[in-house]
Amino acid sequence: MKKKHNSLVFTVKSPARTWAREQAAHLSPDYLAQASAKLVRRLLAEDWMALPSPLGLFRSTGSEVDTRLLYSAAFDAAWSVASPHASPSGRYVWHADDNPSALETGPHGILQPPASAPTIDPASLRVILVPGLAFDRQGHRLGHGAGIYDRLLAPAQPTAMLVGLCFSPLLVDSLPAEPHDIPMDLVLTESSALFLPSAAPKLAHLLGTC
Repeated sequence: MKKKHNSLVFTVKSPARTWAREQAAHLSPDYLAQASAKLVRRLLAEDWMALPSPLGLFRSTGSEVDTRLLYSAAFDAAWSVASPHASPSGRYVWHADDNPSALETGPHGILQPPASAPTIDPASLRVILVPGLAFDRQGHRLGHGAGIYDRLLAPAQPTAMLVGLCFSPLLVDSLPAEPHDIPMDLVLTESSALFLPSAAPKLAHLLGTC
């Protein structure tokens, strides 16, 4: 790890995860709430978010970007929403998430749609909003190390707009990436939007200009 232009470059994932968890632990509840609300406003103001349905979304926990406002906006707009569901075997699958009263508690205390909810083909998702411990300016995402989201995103990557939701203090210059790591098309923070080259054809598809 070395300092570079007031940001950080990591070459190994383990110390990057340690750093990210320490940084997240120092973010105040007020900051988390205000930055989450600002980030959500930025996202919903994007013209390509006018019709993101079917939308892949995640039920936030801990110091992740709070997605409750996004679920509310999605339900108000009658968008079709899918969220990850963990089966008893530990396999994660996209399920329809259209009934908040039916949510159940999954691994690590994270809310999820019930197994009885319809499964959603990941290739049908137009936009997927993605959590992470940290992100970098090349669109790389740092997860917890289990590969859950890489497997969830792989079938959708060719067509879905993949958007990493990140607080500004957890955006770094560079993170290590392996061949199986799925990069983002956009990394969105409360103060910036970093579009990667892979975003262009997906944005054209979302906007109907291709």
